[in-house]
Amino acid sequence: MSSHQSSLDHILDDWRKEAAASNYSRERIKGIAFEKLCRAFLTHDPVQKTQYGPPMTYAEWASSQGLPKQDIGIDLVAKVQDTTGWCAIQCKFWAEGKTLQKKEIDSFLASSGRKEFTRRLIIDTTGKRWSKQAEDTIRSQSVPVTR
Repeated sequence: MSSHQSSLDHILDDWRKEAAASNYSRERIKGIAFEKLCRAFLTHDPVQKTQYGPPMTYAEWASSQGLPKQDIGIDLVAKVQDTTGWCAIQCKFWAEGKTLQKKEIDSFLASSGRKEFTRRLIIDTTGKRWSKQAEDTIRSQSVPVTR
């Protein structure tokens, strides 16, 4: 494990402890904070920044495309380097060990089926395999989904 990875794990562990210690009913605030962390990761990680241009929120991207800005299940959007395509990104900051179910990614998959999206990326903190239905669904997509 690299020191970069252990630092990220430390941040996530601190966030999990804070969420467990408080009543943490501010799920949206927690989600926005994790989206910012994912945005920073995609911008500064040596591997990811060669794959994607600087990520923006879905609302920022939609506005630039003349589309409605309401939340449709996509958190971030980044230009795929050296192509005309875009990557739709979903960020899921959930308890370590949680089994993600298919229904929890359905709106993201439906919304990111637009022709502009040539890749999809789901960043999650569960650290384990998802349900069989969720895993089967992401493997069978015509637009690739990376987790």
